[in-house]
This record gives sequence, structure tokens and C-alpha cells, in this order.
Amino acid sequence: MVPFMSPTKEIKFIVDEMLGNLARWLRILGFDTVYAQEIRKKENIRENKRFDTYIIRIALLEDRILVTRDTELYTRARYYGVKAILLYSNISDIVSTLYTILSKVNVKQLPIYSSSPRCPVCNGLLKQITEAKIRLLVPENSWQYSTEFYVCNSCGKVYWKGSHWRRISSVLAKISQLLKQANTH
Repeated sequence: MVPFMSPTKEIKFIVDEMLGNLARWLRILGFDTVYAQEIRKKENIRENKRFDTYIIRIALLEDRILVTRDTELYTRARYYGVKAILLYSNISDIVSTLYTILSKVNVKQLPIYSSSPRCPVCNGLLKQITEAKIRLLVPENSWQYSTEFYVCNSCGKVYWKGSHWRRISSVLAKISQLLKQANTH
């Protein structure tokens, strides 16, 4: 398998409309990820063929890897020279899906905790912020369990390692283990 990217080049994605959950997870991992549904809403493009052409153009101009389950879109994208990953519908769980993508782009270990973590909602960069500056924006009980807080530079959403972090950590641990196993073979 020939990797899409060298390990030193920033990997950027554009994710098809039917894969919103995947877009959020790629952002959690720290990848610059554009979600096609957000583009459709912003640009108000209704016709599907025209929209597919639009996201293919973005993938080319911004050097993004298109991730889709749409065979026709994948074929068109490849025809125009877009780096693309076709996910098959039999891959349904997020661990397998992320592992498949990371393997195809030659990622050997998880990039989580990168120097530029991303907002799962809008793809903006997250910046660590002091407790004092964020105190009024976080529920009171969160102060008992977390000491690290982040704010998105685009949408202003605040993040911390709350109860949802157990699920995120579990998924990340499983993917990390799969990547380690693949690197030892």
C-alpha cells in the first residue's frame, strides 16, 4: 500500500455529508477536517452533482483527502486527482473506521494531544485557558473533576475532560492498540 502522505506533512480531510460523526472524531484526533454538510449549509447548494463538484474542488485546492461512502463521488474525485478514501458500509463502528483511515494515510500513532487540538463542532483550534478565565462558563460540578479547560478560537465552545472523556479515551486506546499491532507486523 502506498501512503497518501508523508508522516511530516499535515494531513487534512474533507468528509462527506453522511459521515458527520466521523468528522467530529477526526477533529478530536487533531486533524483539520472540513465537514461537507457545513459547506452545503453555508453555500446553500441544493443540487447534488453541483455540490459534489464543489467539494472535489475544495479537496483539490486545499490538498484535502476526501473520505466518503459514495462510490460515484469517490470515482469522480479520483478521476480529478483527489486523494480519496472509500469507506465500505460494512465498516460501522468508529474504532474500525478510524483505524482504516489512519492506516491508509500512513499514521503510525495517534496524533491526539497534538500542538493544535481542534474543536469537534466547528474545526477551530482549541487553546488551553486558565480556570479563572473560564469559571463562569463551566458547570460547577465540573470543577471537581477537571483541571484542564480549552476554548475554541472560532465558536467559543469550552471543553474539559468530563464524563464523556471515558468513552473518548476508550476509543482512542483501542485505535492506538490496533496501530501498535499493525506496526509490529
